[in-house]
Amino acid sequence: LAANMLTCATFLAGFECIPQASEESVVKPKDLGKVIVIVMITAVAWFILTIIATCLGLSHEDISNSSLAAVDSMTAIFNGNPLAGKAMIIVGILGILTSWISTYINGSRLMYSMARGGMLPDYFSKLHDKYQTPYRAVIIMGIFMLISGFMGAVGPYSQGWRAGNLVFVSGQLPIDPETSGMPDTIREQAELSCKNVLAVLAAENIPAEDVVKTTCFLADMENFAAFNEIYSKYFTGHPARSCVAVKELPKGALCEIEAIALGKKIK
Repeated sequence: LAANMLTCATFLAGFECIPQASEESVVKPKDLGKVIVIVMITAVAWFILTIIATCLGLSHEDISNSSLAAVDSMTAIFNGNPLAGKAMIIVGILGILTSWISTYINGSRLMYSMARGGMLPDYFSKLHDKYQTPYRAVIIMGIFMLISGFMGAVGPYSQGWRAGNLVFVSGQLPIDPETSGMPDTIREQAELSCKNVLAVLAAENIPAEDVVKTTCFLADMENFAAFNEIYSKYFTGHPARSCVAVKELPKGALCEIEAIALGKKIK
């Protein structure tokens, strides 16, 4: 039991990957269940303690004005020692790495299961002769994970940028973040473009009401009425706006929206 828990910690793999890899474990199912319960309780306790510590270390105003409240709180708790804040940043990076590795493990085991079920070529169900792991699925998933970072934005730009108390959101195409696909109709595309703009702002805790300017691009001005109908549902604060027709948009999109919003100034 202890060895299995230590292995999970060593590889920074979250508890959500344990059931997917359970067939490869030599631990008894009963003990495996204990591992899952223990790590879930530990994870919940960690997040609760982090929230409590953040609330005790900073005032409500400081938390509202902080871009990294947990880091600033840890620094304040240790009498302004910057090493405490840096340690918290390292913990956060390890948490991101944990999620990445868990996705890697879960994805490879999903490919293996689908191959066994006939939903993918049997090639991916091959197990390693010595370690009994789906090594082919592991290799393919590793390749996907490595190249996925180069498949985010359509061009060399950031999704958004903060300058003082202004947040500039790059033009958002109507791309579904879950499928990377694009719907066919202008109404569906307008819906996605609006949601993508607001998703970038939400990452900075900025509501739609704080948008002060948008620029909308349409591939065909005949779609203006339909586009406007959807747009008005999301930007209810009526920010200043420019709407222009262009010859063509990336990926053959029918619309694109960029925005400027007023956010809290970072200290």
